[in-house]
This record gives sequence, structure tokens and C-alpha cells, in this order.
Amino acid sequence: MVSFTGSHAAGVAVARAAAGTIKRVHQELGGKSAFIILDDADLETAVRACVAGCFMNSGQSCAAPTRPW
Repeated sequence: MVSFTGSHAAGVAVARAAAGTIKRVHQELGGKSAFIILDDADLETAVRACVAGCFMNSGQSCAAPTRPW
């Protein structure tokens, strides 16, 4: 089995390489810890929450929102 975390483009390459040997593939594509800010949100409050969440526990949290959109 191949387990991969990364970008969409790299995921396609991994899947193609694994297909030749019929390996099972598990992928987590598209990023890490997305923090989506909607159009009607208070931007300043959202950014402060994102920064606080990212650095809580010294940033060593699997749920740290490290990629605000």
C-alpha cells in the first residue's frame, strides 16, 4: 500500500505509479489544516482566531489552522 499526503498534481503521479503494480493507494490531497473564511465573516476576528489556533500548543497540533483562505 502507498499512503501519500500532498498536492493534487503529485497525487496523480503517485496514483499512476502505483497502478502499474496494482498497489492500493490512500491519499490526502489538497492541503493541511484549511481555515476557510466566508465572505460575510468579520475578517479581523477570523484572522485573529486563525493565528491563535495555529500557534496554540506551539503549533504542534494536528488541527492547527495553518492555511487560511
